[in-house]
Formats: sequence, structure tokens, C-alpha cells
Amino acid sequence: MTSPHNPTMSRAELMHELAAMIATCGDGLLTAAEVEHAQVPLTQLGVTSLAHLRLIDTVEAKFGVYLNLDDGAAFLESLPALADHLITLGVAVDGA
Repeated sequence: MTSPHNPTMSRAELMHELAAMIATCGDGLLTAAEVEHAQVPLTQLGVTSLAHLRLIDTVEAKFGVYLNLDDGAAFLESLPALADHLITLGVAVDGA
């Protein structure tokens, strides 16, 4: 499913864009590169609950999706988990 909010991009482009969003929402305590290369959960990198809420708002506005927390927030644990969740919600990824 494609929307005006989410033109087709590669998974790598999606991950790069999300890493930049995480860095921005985290008040610049991390760089996008640090987020992209992280091997630990985002909370271990210092991403706070407030940063998570900012990230949710930013992602919802950018991609035109709704991130439902009723079923838990495992998709906020890591960059790959968030990207995979967005893909399941219909953010268009071209398979590259």
C-alpha cells in the first residue's frame, strides 16, 4: 500500500531516514550513524521515553501511519525493528 506520505524507497533509505529521526528526537545525544550501527536496544543508547514519543509523532506524520502501542512497543527497541514494523504497515519499500 502506497500513500502520498511514503513514496517507494529502499529498505536502506528507510533505515537511514529513521536513524536521522531517532537522532533528532533524542535531542542530538546520538548521531544517525551511531543509531544505524547500534548493536543494542535504543534505550541502552540513551533514547528516553520522551524521545520515543517524539519519534512516534514524527514517524506518524512523515509516513502517514498509526503506531499502535496497545499491543506493546517492541518495534521501538531497535532501528531494524522499527523499519520492519513500518514495512508491515504499508510503507513502500522497493526490495533493494
